[in-house]
Amino acid sequence: QAFNGIYAKIGKACNVDTIIHLLKTNCISTLLYNLESVNMNKSELNNLKFPVSRAFIKIFHIKETESINWCQYYMNVLPVDYMLDIRRFKYFSKLSESKCFIMQHLYVKSAKSVMVNICTKYGLQANVSIGKFIFTLWNHFYNSLVE
Repeated sequence: QAFNGIYAKIGKACNVDTIIHLLKTNCISTLLYNLESVNMNKSELNNLKFPVSRAFIKIFHIKETESINWCQYYMNVLPVDYMLDIRRFKYFSKLSESKCFIMQHLYVKSAKSVMVNICTKYGLQANVSIGKFIFTLWNHFYNSLVE
């Protein structure tokens, strides 16, 4: 809905880079707000991917999933599931570094296993830096496109 409002106002008259920037900063950030703390199943993830795919369909006038993915790659927009993994990684990293005993306890009892699962999904150690994590996700996304 947020993207449709923006696109209706600026539409085709605007630069594609500007539309993508507005999509990333306004629409996707709103779509993913606070979802790093929620466990989601595949169906719920697909429901989140749909509006982003529809936005790329409108912007680039394409319909094939592969074309959408390539456009996302070249416009520097990771798929929603990758973005959500980055947000979770950052969230749990901050939780693990907290000086608060209660937050540390919550991390050890519940979040640490989630963090390990996210890192294992991409073949990384749980103590990897955020930069290395994001780099690995971009490589993973690229490799999924060329296969």
